[in-house]
Amino acid sequence: MIGKLTIDKASMNLSYFLYTIKIISDNNGRISRKEFGKQMGTFIGIPSVKGGKENRTPYNKSKLPRYFGFVDIEHGDGNEIFLVLTHRGLILTEYIEDKGEGIEASQRYGINQNHRLDFIDLIFESVIFDSFGKNNCGAEQSNTDVEPPKVVFKTILELGSASAEEICYVMFGLNRGDFKSFEEAIETIERNRKNRKHNYKPITDEWKITNIVNDCKIINIFTDENIRLLTAQRDDTGKIYYSLSNTLDERHKDQIKAISVTYRPVRLFAYTNRNVKAVQQWVNDAVLGRVSDESLIFRYNLHSEDKFCFDYSNNGKLIPGIFEKALLKAFQEENKNIYVVVDDISEFILKKRLGDMYPLLKYIDNFLDNHNGWSSGSVENERLYEYLIKESNNAKRYLGYKMVKFPSNLHIVGAIIMNENDIDKVEFDYEFQRCLVNIGEKKNVIDSGANTPDEKSRVSTGSNILLYGVPGSGKSWTIEHEYCDDEDCMERLVFHPDYMYSDFVGQILPIVKKDEEGKEKVRYEFTPGPFTKILKKAYLNPSKSYYLIIEEINRGNAPAIFGEIFQLLDRQTKDSEAYKKGTSEYGITNDNIAFEVYGDTEKKVRIPANLSIIGTMNTSDQNVFTLDTAFQRRWIMRMIPNSFKGHKFAENKILDTKVSWQQFCEAINEEILRRNNVTSSEDKRLGAYFVSADDLDFKKETDNANEKEKIEVIHKNARFTEKVLKYLWDDAFKFSHADTFDTRKYKSLEMVIDAFNSTNGNDRFKVFHENLRKLIIEGVDESNVISESEED
Repeated sequence: MIGKLTIDKASMNLSYFLYTIKIISDNNGRISRKEFGKQMGTFIGIPSVKGGKENRTPYNKSKLPRYFGFVDIEHGDGNEIFLVLTHRGLILTEYIEDKGEGIEASQRYGINQNHRLDFIDLIFESVIFDSFGKNNCGAEQSNTDVEPPKVVFKTILELGSASAEEICYVMFGLNRGDFKSFEEAIETIERNRKNRKHNYKPITDEWKITNIVNDCKIINIFTDENIRLLTAQRDDTGKIYYSLSNTLDERHKDQIKAISVTYRPVRLFAYTNRNVKAVQQWVNDAVLGRVSDESLIFRYNLHSEDKFCFDYSNNGKLIPGIFEKALLKAFQEENKNIYVVVDDISEFILKKRLGDMYPLLKYIDNFLDNHNGWSSGSVENERLYEYLIKESNNAKRYLGYKMVKFPSNLHIVGAIIMNENDIDKVEFDYEFQRCLVNIGEKKNVIDSGANTPDEKSRVSTGSNILLYGVPGSGKSWTIEHEYCDDEDCMERLVFHPDYMYSDFVGQILPIVKKDEEGKEKVRYEFTPGPFTKILKKAYLNPSKSYYLIIEEINRGNAPAIFGEIFQLLDRQTKDSEAYKKGTSEYGITNDNIAFEVYGDTEKKVRIPANLSIIGTMNTSDQNVFTLDTAFQRRWIMRMIPNSFKGHKFAENKILDTKVSWQQFCEAINEEILRRNNVTSSEDKRLGAYFVSADDLDFKKETDNANEKEKIEVIHKNARFTEKVLKYLWDDAFKFSHADTFDTRKYKSLEMVIDAFNSTNGNDRFKVFHENLRKLIIEGVDESNVISESEED
């Protein structure tokens, strides 16, 4: 469709681009347009409201991030607009580097150099897979089928180098209908060059695009040093010509050749000769990169409970399948891209699932046609027709009686394992664009030589141990003093709510390597996570004991993070002919781990006998993520007693008081256990190592102290208060302030902390209720203290 082509002219640089992502990320991935304008306006020093009306300049800083699919738009109630991060935007948040508050806004944010190539991949994936004419929220006024960024790269690739005038001549010439095809446009430029015609200004003036030519943002963004997909060089006349940079290797150039400069719906099957999970992740990150709303994605595989197409329920009611639901959504949301993602099924099976609708995959490939991207024909299907027109007015408008066709915004993407013998048979046709993702050859690279470990020398020290107890009871101390203090034999990590299987085991990431000519090329390779790293160390060094330490194991979704590794936690209880005691009883198939550890994708993965996994868990955090019985039974559970036995600073006094840390801690814990109205009271106790010795030390102010030194003394002496009293008020005694603190005088945490810090000696404890204060100062009667054995 020849329509309006909009090229953003808003002033932009990479710092503003990245700060857009940061603003939205800091607001939980979603922010109103009005609030975004305020925050961006403050950052760039321009008010978001001018003369009582919105000043669009701050909001316009979000245009390029939206254009390249890092940010999407959602419409709320009424006319309210929200900016939300897409899949790609969420990934980018990990790559942003803040250079500090003293740096000018236009320079403050950049890309961490360790992630520069990752960022380049994100941008390039956007160019390849996103839509930039219609259905692009960064160019809302565009409704053309011409795709400007793709025109940029295709034109430069075809011509070797191109000026901004030549690129825009192709872009707008196509959109005006002056050229019937991209090839015709390139031939025209080549003919002009032969005739020494290089001045396009009369044409760009006539087309009213000269300003865009002089400052084409979608060209300039690619020459930024952090991206550098293009290089710029002046010729003898001073004219700037753009070329593809060395960052783009032959693989990237092949992708540029395969894309169209005009809109086409995605019809892609990605194959792999090894691990389909890696390809599925690539589909989510790259192909679906600009999606922010999961309701626009319809997923299906052979193991889905949902049917792919219509089915009948037990009572004979017709139930739409995944595909019918996606097709309806495509008609209902004509300005949104809708994706059908099929996993683990071949094209042959998909063809059977689609049945008589299969020919509809052939689409109109003519941007001069108002229905470019739609099915090239229709098929009769009364049942599907009735379902669509009942739920969608758009379907009524576009479909002939009893006839069905696919709209241009319906995309189909798949990821499957491919038979090795068929790898060389991959071709392109109108049905699907096929992409082979070669993750690694299936061959054994570890022979029977020096790299093969001697299994007879493998020590049987491996086990799964879960240390649990109250916060500060000494779980990490126990690991260091009773299990391992050699960093070379350990991998230590912390689970948290956002930690994932790919973080734990590893994932496919872009790697830069030099070829024989010394040129840098980007490849996708498996990058091992901490589990795979320590597994490899333990496997190759059988005579040493190794440890994987997982702190806060229940603060992440442990069963999901472990995935199929869960099966490896069952260990042999005695030696067998093949494996030592402590080895995983069952092996699993995981090509990536097997290739990384053994060099053989066919080998079953097992935890070796010399590798232990030790997890720590605060009992007070059990409600964060519950460790189910199936998971827990595979671990040796060990409670770490909350004991002062052998404690090095138990007798240290708290600041300038006469009360020792042990005395205070035992008094508080006695009070916690005594109160039946404190939920899970046992778990709320103070751990013996809840504070450090430095937190207890009292620092005196010197007579000649300057203002800065006085402030340092105040902050140092407040450490205990801020850590311990805040915990007691906000957590341990959250529901019993009046029974614990003297709330007649101190009605808020702020007042409690201020009173404790501003008094001296034992008077500090006056913030507590009289009974508890007496218990703290006089100490706990040992006959009333509940021992750890009694608790058990």
